[in-house]
Amino acid sequence: MGTVQTNYFVTNEYLLNEKSYFREALDLVTLPVRAFLNGHVVDLRGTSVALKRNVFDFSKTIANPNLALLVSRVLRFAVFVLFAYFYNFSLVSSGLLCLKYLIESSSIENQIRSMEQKSEGPESSKEVRSITLDTTGLEKPEKLHSHKSAIYDKMKGGKSWIEDTNIRLTIYPFKRDGVKQLLIFSNKCGEIKVHEGFFSYPNAKELQEEWTANFSTPQLFSKCLDGDLTQDELQVMEHPGLYHIKRKIDEKPEIGTLKEDEIALITGAKRRGAFLANYCYGKRFASRSTDDVQGYAFKLDEAESRIFCMSAPKVLPEQVGKPYKKEDLEALFYRSYHAFSKIKALAKPQRIRIHTGNWGCGSSGHNPRVVALMQVAAAHLAGVDVLEYYPLEAKKDWQIAIYYYESLKPGFSSWTVDEFLTDMAMRAQDRGFVYKSHRD
Repeated sequence: MGTVQTNYFVTNEYLLNEKSYFREALDLVTLPVRAFLNGHVVDLRGTSVALKRNVFDFSKTIANPNLALLVSRVLRFAVFVLFAYFYNFSLVSSGLLCLKYLIESSSIENQIRSMEQKSEGPESSKEVRSITLDTTGLEKPEKLHSHKSAIYDKMKGGKSWIEDTNIRLTIYPFKRDGVKQLLIFSNKCGEIKVHEGFFSYPNAKELQEEWTANFSTPQLFSKCLDGDLTQDELQVMEHPGLYHIKRKIDEKPEIGTLKEDEIALITGAKRRGAFLANYCYGKRFASRSTDDVQGYAFKLDEAESRIFCMSAPKVLPEQVGKPYKKEDLEALFYRSYHAFSKIKALAKPQRIRIHTGNWGCGSSGHNPRVVALMQVAAAHLAGVDVLEYYPLEAKKDWQIAIYYYESLKPGFSSWTVDEFLTDMAMRAQDRGFVYKSHRD
């Protein structure tokens, strides 16, 4: 009989490490289940098969941990029956083993319940920061650039003020430790689409939530009042209620400043129009006349958007042209994963569709190829249902990132997140993973 290796399917380590008929029988009985749990086959040429997937990893990735509990109960009951059969226990011994099973059952289920809570965010309630704002009656922000002031008035649509009655900003912290040892290819993104141009904001469909990225600095909306036009400022211009969130943050900076690995989710902000940014993006915006700029703005029917904010680490001048360091790859990956997994957890049981793109590839100086690869890997691990990507002029980098990610999956299915990021850093130079300048 060929040896089938498992990775801790029951809690009794002695039984798992002891080569016995019990272990081989248990391996054979659970083989179909472990294959269903997405275990990976190491060698099909002989009788040796290694499957390293287990119930605990499974419970971290499925949408409903109750399914993991059911599988766990069935397997542990099978352990009890097989043990009693192979060793012909007496009634007393069987009773004691049954008691042990019940104790372990409670312990394991508590662990899985704990995992379910962690999947909704490892933060404590004291660490989460949030504000809720009704913009009704609030005057237009002071010091707003004249072009943006004119568009703000246009977005009001003849009303006295912007009426967003329930904008909510929530900042969530994140701890990496629980993610480092997850298998990087243990989950999958349902569908990936690539788009031309700037973000679209499709209306949410039944049983599907739409979330759009905001590529912010650590201080949210810090430059939305000035004369430049980046992705961040464009989004605020089309959602003018966010100007008033900016005012709140100025009054109390700690409620709108992202610390390391923190992300922010915003709900209730209404998109009131669209702006054709192709004609005056970046610093060209301020050089246009106010009349020209107003001509690029169009009033639309109001619709609430869901926005997630994440800040990329800043590339230093001395880093430009050099290969990526692991700590920056980690920041890009973990912040993306935190945003995607938090949205996924809060949206249950609805599907989620994420709209993102060249995060940190402007003034922060990041490489579009690296950013695309890290976000795609994070979306797969988080189980994003649909990823909508907007690479703008970096479509070739996007294609290379996708090709590279897909080429890794067949041969490296046992990689953990930490191993994946370590390899990316070790071979960064060979793969063209180098820091860019925002002038590129």
